[in-house]
Amino acid sequence: LSDENKIKKNESTVIFGDGKIDSLAFINFISSIEENIFNEFSISIDLTNEDVLMEEVSPFRTVSTLAEYIEILINKDKDSDDDKW
Repeated sequence: LSDENKIKKNESTVIFGDGKIDSLAFINFISSIEENIFNEFSISIDLTNEDVLMEEVSPFRTVSTLAEYIEILINKDKDSDDDKW
């Protein structure tokens, strides 16, 4: 982002919806997160799955809500792997 549109890196930072990040930048951001999670944890998650579209409150509001959502998805993946054994 340009200097005037940079967002602060803290838990309460609004990610999407405040006009600082457009939809293309948002998609790139989400893709980057998914790729980093796979590279770091060998877990493939889809942050924009159908379930998220049904949420009353978007998990993409802030850094904190996104982190919580990612944790839920990772734990679901771990639980499903545990069921395979």
